[in-house]
Amino acid sequence: MGANLELDGIVDKKEIRKRILQIRNAMSPGEIAAKSRRIVETLLKLDDVRRASTIMVFLNFGSEVQTDSLISQGWEMGKRMVVPLSRPKDRELVPCVINDFGDLEIGHYGIREPRAERMTVVPPEEIDLILIPAVAFDRSGRRVGYGGGYYDRF
Repeated sequence: MGANLELDGIVDKKEIRKRILQIRNAMSPGEIAAKSRRIVETLLKLDDVRRASTIMVFLNFGSEVQTDSLISQGWEMGKRMVVPLSRPKDRELVPCVINDFGDLEIGHYGIREPRAERMTVVPPEEIDLILIPAVAFDRSGRRVGYGGGYYDRF
């Protein structure tokens, strides 16, 4: 979340992931919340976000950017908000609409996901914008995720 650090020439993704997560997980809940607010404020000012009618947003866990306020503000702006349902057996994500946080339950990996009885799948081509989680990005915008490949396949 904005840490600018030198990784001393580390190029192995596993080592980068480990080092960044150690730093990120050491942040206090207050620091995570404050940085998340700034990130959401910045996102909401972007033209791509303002123009999008259907937005897919990851549901945060742990020390990730907190996304609930972004989802709530999306609803207030009249946007269709979509979140991923993970299917570990197939190692895939299924995009599903949510209309309120009551549509969610704790799912795989301890991450909130749509309840089966309220699940409405959205075809990927209907999604205008996708916000994905990451451990880190390099200066060229290449992502280091958690290593499962879910978003890469999606």
